[in-house]
Amino acid sequence: MLTNRIGRQLLQNQRRVAPSASFSHNWAGNISWSAPVVSPTSQEELQDLIRNTPGKVRVLGTGHSFTPIANSEDLIVSLKRLPRKLELNKEKSTVTVDGGATLFELASYLRENGYALKNTPSLPHITVAGAVLTATHGSSGVSSVTGKALLGNQSSQTSAMTFISPTGDLFRCERDGENGDVFPGCVVSFGTLGPVSELTLDVVPEYEVLQAMYGHMGPDAPKWSTDTLINNFDELLTDTDSFSVFPDWVEDSGGMIVMRHFGHGVQPAGQWHGVNLTIEDLPPMLGTTVDMKSTFTGPSSEVLFWFIDEGKEYGPQPPHEIQLEYFVPLDEAKKALETVRNVSRHWGTKIEEDPLGRNKLLYCELRAVAADDLWLSQTTTIDGRDTLALAFGMNKFAGMESVNESANQMERALAEAGLPVRPHWAKVSTYTPSQIRSFYPEGAKNFASLCDSMDPTGKFRNDYVNAIFFP
Repeated sequence: MLTNRIGRQLLQNQRRVAPSASFSHNWAGNISWSAPVVSPTSQEELQDLIRNTPGKVRVLGTGHSFTPIANSEDLIVSLKRLPRKLELNKEKSTVTVDGGATLFELASYLRENGYALKNTPSLPHITVAGAVLTATHGSSGVSSVTGKALLGNQSSQTSAMTFISPTGDLFRCERDGENGDVFPGCVVSFGTLGPVSELTLDVVPEYEVLQAMYGHMGPDAPKWSTDTLINNFDELLTDTDSFSVFPDWVEDSGGMIVMRHFGHGVQPAGQWHGVNLTIEDLPPMLGTTVDMKSTFTGPSSEVLFWFIDEGKEYGPQPPHEIQLEYFVPLDEAKKALETVRNVSRHWGTKIEEDPLGRNKLLYCELRAVAADDLWLSQTTTIDGRDTLALAFGMNKFAGMESVNESANQMERALAEAGLPVRPHWAKVSTYTPSQIRSFYPEGAKNFASLCDSMDPTGKFRNDYVNAIFFP
């Protein structure tokens, strides 16, 4: 087959580029790569590889996507072996990193120099570029004054990016400068404009975060009504700078609330609507392998990430889950949460194939994200509205057919509730390519034109991208 022949030829001819034997599939194991994975060890090697590759090329981060978004029929490039570039510009309050650096590497460097990211996704081991290119996000509280979410996704903190073009040359775009007119289309582009050579993000002086946990998860968790959560959700949003809520819809319990308060001198309340503050560390949960810290104060780089212990990263969690995630308007949170409860309460089936005997639904996580103006961000503004992120960890042992059935149930229910919905680019959904395209009517059209301009032969596209943007 032509594609395999090209891949073998590249592996033979590009002797300086070492094959990446550790990658044969994505983290969850539901996507197997269709092409060899190679790992250049320098910027020059990467540019030569792109310039001399006759077939299709896709770029792989850490393989944490659950869709075929990173797959290729000819060649996959991993940037993990590139030399690290971490350069802080205190005058501009920015940091520039290479395309293979992880969030943990970046956060550790910033902390050593007295700085931090404004906000981070939950997982420290994913790459900065991968998080930006897929609009991966953390969470945000809401201002009690303006009523707007305080913090955006990782992409919204990006001020400049440099891509490697199909000819191996460099293309730079800046939020407020060079090629600024297409910058909103370049940021969330999931590798379709080429490998990221480097990117620049906004930073702030390092800050402390108080994490306050109310309730917890597991068989011994206190039960409290999901009505309490839903009816007081707006209050929760304004009580914190960032949060994660893990409702137990199957048991009709509010589950666990994690509030995070930025700055010094904040004291946690002893209760939240009758749910007691948790002060003892908890047994491993959510795939963690060490005790989970409950209520504590620490630097942002330790508190905002999961899977950090004593300042060191570990993980990711065991690949026993397939993730779904949907984005709906935050101002319709009550309707969305009632819809989610009605659907996911039926996902309590014990999976016989799971050696731990867990339910079909492992967890649900709720977060909020500020609106942005990026063409293909899941949180790109809908009439200025902020976004509620509805994430679900589904038991991998249930099988993909069962997971897809659950996804379709949730998607139909959210549509019937009249809620505008967008799925996460890197997580499983059953929407058709035309449906996904319709969620970004202007953005998708503009992005297709941008791709034609920057990559007229489609070198960096794959079947997944073509089906959505080039039907």
